[in-house]
Amino acid sequence: MSNEVIDTKQSKPTKQRAFLAVTIFIGVFVAYMDRSNVSVLIADSKFLNDMGIAGDPFKIGMIMTTFLIAYGVASIIGPPLINFMGPRKAMVFGMVLWLVSLVLGVTAFTFTTIIISRIILGVGEGISYPQSAVYIKNWIPPQERGKANTTWVIGQSIALAVTTPIIAFIIAIGGWRESYVFLIIATMIPMYLFWFHTTDKPKDHKKVNKQELEYIEEGLAKEPIKEITKEDTFKDKFLSFGGKFRYWLLVVWFMLMNFTSFGVQTWLPTYLKEARGFSWAEMGFLASLPFIFIMFFKMIAGWVTDKTSRRAIVIILSGCMLLAAGLIFVAVTIPNNYVAAVLIAFGYAFSGMGNGVVFVLMQDIVPARTVGTATGVLTGLGLLFSSLSPMIMGYAISLGNYDTGLYLLVASGVIGSVVIFILSFLKVKDENNEKIEIA
Repeated sequence: MSNEVIDTKQSKPTKQRAFLAVTIFIGVFVAYMDRSNVSVLIADSKFLNDMGIAGDPFKIGMIMTTFLIAYGVASIIGPPLINFMGPRKAMVFGMVLWLVSLVLGVTAFTFTTIIISRIILGVGEGISYPQSAVYIKNWIPPQERGKANTTWVIGQSIALAVTTPIIAFIIAIGGWRESYVFLIIATMIPMYLFWFHTTDKPKDHKKVNKQELEYIEEGLAKEPIKEITKEDTFKDKFLSFGGKFRYWLLVVWFMLMNFTSFGVQTWLPTYLKEARGFSWAEMGFLASLPFIFIMFFKMIAGWVTDKTSRRAIVIILSGCMLLAAGLIFVAVTIPNNYVAAVLIAFGYAFSGMGNGVVFVLMQDIVPARTVGTATGVLTGLGLLFSSLSPMIMGYAISLGNYDTGLYLLVASGVIGSVVIFILSFLKVKDENNEKIEIA
C-alpha cells in the first residue's frame, strides 16, 4: 500500500517553477528597496547636511541618476561578459556588489562616497536584473509567462510601496545610517535563496520531478523561435533580435515608461512634503499609494496578457499610458493637495502597468539563448535614457518650479502612448518573408 501512495504522489508534477518565481520576486523586492531608499533619505535634512548637498536639487537628483546610468551600462555589457557563469552565479555575483555598495553607504561621510556606492549598486543590479528573464525563459513554459513575469515585476511595486514607510520609521527611531544596516541584512536573504535553492535549468534541480520536467520541456518545445548555438558570437546573438523593429519599439516604450517611473520614485516624497505641505506621516502614506496601486494594475495586466491576444493587450496599454499623462496633468493644476497626490498615484500606476508585458513580448520574439543579452540591451538603453529623469526634474526644481518637472512626465506619457499604438498595428516580415501581425 505504501508503494501505491508513493506512485500517486509521483504522478503529480512538482511546483519548483512556482518556487523559482517566488525567489525571483524576493530578489527583485530587495533590489528595489536597496535602490529606492535614497528617495526617503533626500527628504531627511540630516542626511542632506551630512553629505553637504542641502538646498542643491541638481546634486540630489544625481544620486539616483548616477545609479541608473551605471545600471544601464552594466545591463548592456554585463550579460555578454558573464554569460559563461550561468544565471545562478551571475545573480549571486551581482548581489555581492549590492552588499559592497551598502557597506559604503552606511560608512559614507561625503557626497562622493554616496555617489560611488550608488555606482557599485547600479553595476550589481545591472548584472543581476537580466538574469531574472533568463530564469523565466529557462523554467517557465510560454503559456505561463504572463503571470510569471508579472509576479517578479510586482516585487518592484511592493518594495517601492513599503520602502518609504519602513525607511522613514527607521530614520525616525535611529537615523539614516541604520536604514543601510537594515538593507544589508535584507540583501542576504535572496543571496541565500538563489545560491542554495535554484539551478540554471529545471533538469538540474533535484526537487523537479519527471512530470514537472516533461511539462516544462513540452511547453518550451512548442516555441516557434529558432535556438542559436553556444558557438554563436555576441554579434550573432545581437543580430538575432537587433534587426527586429518590434524589439526597438519595445525599447522606446520601456524608456518612456521608466522616465515617468523614476521621476515619480525620486521626487514624489519631497514633492509631497515641500510643494504640497504634507507632514512626515502623511507623506509616508501618500508616497506609497502609487506603488500599492500599480501592484494591482500589474496583476491585471499579467492576467489579461495570458487571456487575450498580444495586439489587444498592447492597445489597452496604449490607452492606459495616455490616461496616465492626463491624470498627472490634472494633478499639477488642481489645488486640492490630497486629490493631487491620489491622481499622481493613479497616473504612475497606469503608466507602469505594462512593465511585465514588455518582457512577455520580448520573450515571444527573441531566441532563448539571447534573452539575457536582449534583456540587457533593453534595460540598459531604456535606463540610460530614463536615468536623466531625476536630474532633469532636479534642474527644473532648482529653477523654483515643481510643476515643470511633472509636465515632462506628461509629455513622456503622451509620446509613449503613440509608440505603443504603432507597435500594436505594425506588420513585419517573418523568416519566410510573409506579412504577420504583432500578435
